[in-house]
Amino acid sequence: MKKTTTARLHRTFEIVWLAVMAISTIEMYASWGTSWTRFLAFAAFFVLGVFRYIYSRKMRMRIQNESR
Repeated sequence: MKKTTTARLHRTFEIVWLAVMAISTIEMYASWGTSWTRFLAFAAFFVLGVFRYIYSRKMRMRIQNESR
């Protein structure tokens, strides 16, 4: 797999994790007063999304810097 293809793949996953974080934020807000378990589950997805976004971004930047 070429480095540019891999960088594009990482960029796609960055966008996916941003979407996961956005959906988790909306669901956390919606379940704030009703279900504590549901709130915690979506909070965990949000935290996972943050870490995976950061990891994917660092990997993409590393791949792009190597190709220059």
